[in-house]
Amino acid sequence: MALHHVAVEGPIGVGKTTVVDRLAEKLEARKALEDWSTNPFLGPFYDGSPGAAFQTELFFLICAFIVRYEPPELHPLFDEDVAEGVGALASTFETASRGVIYEHRAASIPGERLSMALKAALADMGRNLGSAFERDAAGVLRRMATLVADVRAVEPENRRAFIEMIRRFVTAFPPPDDQRTGSSEEPPRPSSLIVP
Repeated sequence: MALHHVAVEGPIGVGKTTVVDRLAEKLEARKALEDWSTNPFLGPFYDGSPGAAFQTELFFLICAFIVRYEPPELHPLFDEDVAEGVGALASTFETASRGVIYEHRAASIPGERLSMALKAALADMGRNLGSAFERDAAGVLRRMATLVADVRAVEPENRRAFIEMIRRFVTAFPPPDDQRTGSSEEPPRPSSLIVP
């Protein structure tokens, strides 16, 4: 199997960028450095704010879920559906954290389906964590909805700008060879190095 991406991660100041510079030169690979300032969770994480590590992890898990989510054929997923879906789920978690059981709904069918699928996935993660999980999840989902709007403002003509952005940072593992389907495989991409 050909190497397509190498992700290098670690604490601030340990030499990740230096390692990536050398690897990129040695492997003749393209280097991609993450702009951490655009991620609303990494600042508080690096500052050591209480709960920030969990919220950062939750943010990346939700991004991975959205990238891997497969909507039904007749209902493609666009950024506005993501914003509606995560916004509705954030409202549901906010009301639940106050002891009120109410299911908020996204306005679009794709947004509603995403919201329900994401809620089921988060239910497993939040089991036995109570209202603290609901508050953290609601905050992460709210910030994600804001991030969708920010990305859309930069690329208003691209209805999938946010989805494409998170896809660049979330690498989905290819299915085993026996699960691949004929000619739908993507051609190999050039190698790149990503440093969060």
